[in-house]
Amino acid sequence: MCLASAVWNSQPSALYLAGNTTSIGGHTYDGSVREVNPGTGSTGWATGLGCEVLGTPALDAATGVLAVATWAAPCRNGSPAVYLLNAATGAILGTLPINVGGFAQPVFAGPYLLVADESGQVVAYTPAAAARHARCTGWCNTRHRQMRAPPIPAP
Repeated sequence: MCLASAVWNSQPSALYLAGNTTSIGGHTYDGSVREVNPGTGSTGWATGLGCEVLGTPALDAATGVLAVATWAAPCRNGSPAVYLLNAATGAILGTLPINVGGFAQPVFAGPYLLVADESGQVVAYTPAAAARHARCTGWCNTRHRQMRAPPIPAP
């Protein structure tokens, strides 16, 4: 099952493809993200994740951070989380824990990264000061504030 849509990055002309169980470098991962050249189909980098990816990742082109929410089952090698990846290298910059599986696409909006999980909770993350975290910039280290999603009115 592969439900996630591709994410386009015009600079450097790359597609990011996320999915579920795969093998990378001889290791099996429950989820993954790959940078793919749209002209040739060749893989630039591939990063294995602890849980499946069902929803579409989000790219913050200004910081070069790709946010990828993972689902709860199967999750043999970790817990559901939002992985923050360096879009240029695929390196995992950090993780944001989520209570239950994440299917919704994370959203970068102004100074926030909004993350919804299957419990109906939405969490707004903001980036920490880069000066305090020299090896990590942008969204990789965060503070958060929890918000309840509003009820959806009956039709």
